[in-house]
Amino acid sequence: MYLLQSGCEVFGIDADPLAIQYVQQLAAQLAPHLPTDNFRAEAIEQISFPEGFADVVLSSAVLHFARDDEQFMGMLQGSWKVLKRGGLFFCRLASSIGMEHQVTPVSGRRHLLPDGSERYLVDAKLLTDLTRDLGGELVDPLKTTIVQNQRCMTTWVMRRVAACILATALGASLAAAQTPANVANTVVLTPAAAIAGVIAGGTIPEIVVRGLRAADDPLWVPEIGLIFTESANNRIVRLGADGQVTTFIGELHGPLGMTLDRQGRLVSLQTQEGFRGPRIVWPAGQEKVVADDFEGRRFGRPNDVVSDARGGVYFSDLGPRPTPAGGMDPAVYYVPPGGAPIRVADDIARPNGVMLSRDEKTLYVNDTGGIHAYAFDVSPDGRLANKRVFATFVGRDRTIPATAPPVANPDGLVIDDQGRVYALTEAGIEVIDPAGQHLGVIPVWCITRRCQNLTFGGADKKTLYVAGGGTLLRMPMLARGFGGRVK
Repeated sequence: MYLLQSGCEVFGIDADPLAIQYVQQLAAQLAPHLPTDNFRAEAIEQISFPEGFADVVLSSAVLHFARDDEQFMGMLQGSWKVLKRGGLFFCRLASSIGMEHQVTPVSGRRHLLPDGSERYLVDAKLLTDLTRDLGGELVDPLKTTIVQNQRCMTTWVMRRVAACILATALGASLAAAQTPANVANTVVLTPAAAIAGVIAGGTIPEIVVRGLRAADDPLWVPEIGLIFTESANNRIVRLGADGQVTTFIGELHGPLGMTLDRQGRLVSLQTQEGFRGPRIVWPAGQEKVVADDFEGRRFGRPNDVVSDARGGVYFSDLGPRPTPAGGMDPAVYYVPPGGAPIRVADDIARPNGVMLSRDEKTLYVNDTGGIHAYAFDVSPDGRLANKRVFATFVGRDRTIPATAPPVANPDGLVIDDQGRVYALTEAGIEVIDPAGQHLGVIPVWCITRRCQNLTFGGADKKTLYVAGGGTLLRMPMLARGFGGRVK
């Protein structure tokens, strides 16, 4: 915010299109002179800004999310190539400096930290070698902060003084710093602990798709198979029997949550300015707007949606952060069949995943800004009553200050045929029984970030698909997805 307010020419990238949308909205308020295209949803290693144009590159808590040496090098080179000679590179990233005996190697440079998180860790020798090979010079000595003996963050500040030595030299720096016991270029997939009736112990997620610009909101559609959104490319994609992804519906507008209504039509939430809200996007010829405003005011950022037996839909609207002047605060809406949207909940900080119980008498809503899922009684007209805490999640966002209120980042929801609720959080998939009892956690990680949404699929609905960060995972389950709705 400071840079936007100070008149700097600011550019930015993030693999998450929703994060970019938020920054674009913030820039429109604080620095309206900046072109929207200054902020792009793309991977760092595929950065599209011109080489040597930036005076300063800021990379804060980014590089330690690399899955392996190859991605780390790609992210670093992408950040470095846009920096002009004489420019400053400021990087803050996780390291093992000062905690060498408190971190556990997992694979290559990925380590398990005492706080339970897994990160790609650098050390002083690697950073020194990379500074040389990149053609840089340290502006300040490496400085490391150890946070309550749980993790450590190192600040790496250098000036670009020469052309970058070829990637082979960077690779040599990484190789020289590896310990013999470590194996590079390995994606770590954690076996699940057994949860009775849910998943067998030792089950490991399978990586089905990776490397997309985004992946969210998987949905199993009868006679079609699995579809999911690639919001950054404005499309819904279909997973073929050969494992290949093809466009199912294109030319959309930042699609996110989707569901089938009781007529078998695909309802998709659009998030781009001028199109925000639920729309029927399939079958071809039946496209229509379900709702695009509430009492004349535009929605902020619709996120997740579920249909009911009456033919209506519930959807959450996260809204941008902070809420712009004149904008609507986060809320949950119900659109009855053929009717106008009704605001049914406006007292959840950041409503995200929404899901109905099997009998549709209860609506579950995840608060992605906290640690709870809430339950509401559903009235005959679709309105909600009797809000209560349904579940308290165990996942924790370890990137926020220890003194801040805890956050689990609860995201997508799905239920099985026994009414159990599955919620994606920082811990993975947390499984809750219908009474709110916590049954266990299925560990999942979508390569570049935490996973975002999930669904049961397959002919018998006993395969769980999980999407997020350009990655699609799947795993066999003992539980069967609920058969009364598509999700």
